[in-house]
Amino acid sequence: MKLFLQTVCLTFAFILAGCTNFPIEGSGTPEKTNGHETIHGSFYGFKWQEYEIKKAKDGLGLYRVICHANYLYSATAVLTLGLYVPQEIEWWIQAPPQQDYDGPLMPARNSK
Repeated sequence: MKLFLQTVCLTFAFILAGCTNFPIEGSGTPEKTNGHETIHGSFYGFKWQEYEIKKAKDGLGLYRVICHANYLYSATAVLTLGLYVPQEIEWWIQAPPQQDYDGPLMPARNSK
């Protein structure tokens, strides 16, 4: 019985320690700042906690998005039959493009 209990405890600890990442990466260079948020939703389309949708300034897009998952999140989703599904998201925004500056611009001459 003691060996069985130790095996179950070690297996449970091993499963809880498992973690996977799913990265999606775009082109460009990332900014130094990023965001990190845990979203509490469900498989049925509703959210347990509302979150603010953040947009990048100056029309910049996302550079990288990583969806983190672990066995505890998966076990929670299975045990609640998909009613509660936590999701951990981390993102980076694209850095603004570097503009070369060679001095003041000269107005174009009108050639007739």
